Amino acid sequence: MAFFNNIKNIRDKLSTDESIKDINDKINEYDSLKNIKNNINKSIDEHAIDEIEK
Repeated sequence: MAFFNNIKNIRDKLSTDESIKDINDKINEYDSLKNIKNNINKSIDEHAIDEIEK
């Protein structure tokens, strides 16, 4: 029974606007970090191509 109460509490917490905002903030933060990583990798690749072409 305690297990199901925990699930209900988690579901209730996740259904609040503030929790949804927190989740969305984390998703946006992850996306930003992923974009930074991709830009760094792209810059490294471009630099490597420039060095090879020299």
